[in-house]
Amino acid sequence: MPIRTATTHRNAPVRTPARRGLLPAVALAVLAPLALAPAAQAAPGCGPRHPATLTTQGEGKANVQPDIATVSVGVTVQAPTAQQAMTDNATRQTAVIDALKAQGIEPRDIQTSGLNLSPLQDYSREGQPPVITGYQAQNMVTITVRDLASLGGVLDRLVTAGANEVQGISFGREDAQATQDEALKKAVENARHTAEVLAEASGLELGGLVSLNNSGPISPPAPMYRMAAQDSAAAGATPVEAGELSFTAMVGATFELMGDGAAGPGKCDWQKGGRDRKGGPREPKPPMEPPVPTGAAAGAAAGAPGDASAGVSEPAPVTAPPADAAPVPPAGQPAPGAAAPATN
Repeated sequence: MPIRTATTHRNAPVRTPARRGLLPAVALAVLAPLALAPAAQAAPGCGPRHPATLTTQGEGKANVQPDIATVSVGVTVQAPTAQQAMTDNATRQTAVIDALKAQGIEPRDIQTSGLNLSPLQDYSREGQPPVITGYQAQNMVTITVRDLASLGGVLDRLVTAGANEVQGISFGREDAQATQDEALKKAVENARHTAEVLAEASGLELGGLVSLNNSGPISPPAPMYRMAAQDSAAAGATPVEAGELSFTAMVGATFELMGDGAAGPGKCDWQKGGRDRKGGPREPKPPMEPPVPTGAAAGAAAGAPGDASAGVSEPAPVTAPPADAAPVPPAGQPAPGAAAPATN
């Protein structure tokens, strides 16, 4: 009997079509650079126009007469022992403070500013350690005199009372805010005046104020006054000239410039240039051309406008054979129902 062989039919796998939701996204990704490329190439300036600005410095000064004086006075004594030096100093300094109060100096204007006790050493013996020969005591007070007309007389009476140290005098203004404000106003006016002159020389007009900064009023220099105490008593009343105080303010101001040529277009990054490796100017690089779409992207670009999925082809779906279809025999074998070849 001829033997017939049968093969088991297996259904081929069914491929499902790609999701349509992904097609518009793919088409948009391809078409977006093409749509934006003409707008990018059409911008001649590659950036907004920036207005020109001008920055100047202004200085203002305002003078005022001082109304207070600050002076440091004190007593310095020497004695064979430290105890004796401190006792003698305390006696004389007490007399000085009493003289200050008698001149109308209020206790709030008297402040101890220094108290020192140091040994006196003899270095005259060569190759030998120094020898202590005595001690020196010093007591200083800082006073504020509000009546400048009486300042010279106050100093003379202090020396008479026992003071032998006058280290310096400084003048000030108890209420200097108005003078400082005047200096600031003059500084701003000076900065604007300088900007107007520069703008006119450039053929432009001065615009609005962009920024203004203040470095702060500079404290007036304190005029120092030194005197020899032993000479002042013999010379009579000590002359003291208060003069004037000068407050200085500095400001920086930035203004806009108006007129033809006061502004220009901004530069692209590739136009800014630079330096090559040899130190010479680098040639500016032109803007990059947009990529040319190929394959499916080219078909998407050629589609109808407004339809992101136009021109994008979908793979043909593969369907399974019918359930009652005869199985396909392997190569070299007869189909089912066919007569087998005769064998000898």
